[in-house]
Amino acid sequence: MIVLVSSLDDEPVQSAAGKLFREWSVGSKNADQGVLLLVVVEDKQEGSQVGPGLESILPADFTAGVMTDLHTALQKGDYNQPLLAAAQKIGERIAKAKGVTLDPPKTNKSGWFSPIAILLYICIAAFIAGLAATVPVFVKFAVPTAKSPTTWLAIVLSVLLVVFFNLIGHETAQRVLPSGLVNFFESAWPMLALVLLFILLGSKGHPWDYLVGGTRRRPRR
Repeated sequence: MIVLVSSLDDEPVQSAAGKLFREWSVGSKNADQGVLLLVVVEDKQEGSQVGPGLESILPADFTAGVMTDLHTALQKGDYNQPLLAAAQKIGERIAKAKGVTLDPPKTNKSGWFSPIAILLYICIAAFIAGLAATVPVFVKFAVPTAKSPTTWLAIVLSVLLVVFFNLIGHETAQRVLPSGLVNFFESAWPMLALVLLFILLGSKGHPWDYLVGGTRRRPRR
């Protein structure tokens, strides 16, 4: 069991962990084979309590090592991954001692970047493009944009960026970039895609054409 509290009002964290362990009877139904991890957010302290039935499997030195690693990881302000890692270490130790195998947690990729969502975006884009192709004004802008290398370069870079964030995951992205920036990209990426589309349609690829082909243009007579 993992417990997060804001503050203990100067109460020792280990004493509080033991009190919660006894009051909530953690693991009492399984021959006192329970573990409680207590994290005090504001005080930046961590404590643990191991049931008598697991003391031989989780000795004091092992538990202290897990809590030390947890304390170091929590200093970065990320709670999800360090707590999960601590629970996995303890679970794997218990499973090994009991001769059982733990199945890895299954990740369900969903949301904006799931395969079904991406397929849906492609279908919607194709449908909108088919409708827009009937409008002469749109064709006037869309054809030069589609022929421009700038368009495909922007698309490739955007796709690679989306794939990169999808592969490394939200938690890892927050370690590399500010969390506010990551959250902004995840929530506002449809708007950013529209802005990029308008820029490409408005420029018709001219910026790239001038940079790449400017020196090859024939001078006017």
